[in-house]
Amino acid sequence: MKEILELYLPEDYFYTKNHEWIAQEGDIVKTGINDYAQDQLGEIVFVELPSVGDHFNYLSDFLSPLKTA
Repeated sequence: MKEILELYLPEDYFYTKNHEWIAQEGDIVKTGINDYAQDQLGEIVFVELPSVGDHFNYLSDFLSPLKTA
């Protein structure tokens, strides 16, 4: 497990309590899980992505809770 000072946590990202993040670059919004969650979860075996051009009204439409096996 990484120490807190070893984690990559950019300050310009927006974070949820569940270790998910979003970052906006112009009209593009990126999402992911932070370094802490990646370290704790280990291997990611499945990702379901929205279609290109999908629109979201609010953060709750955009991020769903993480599911682990």
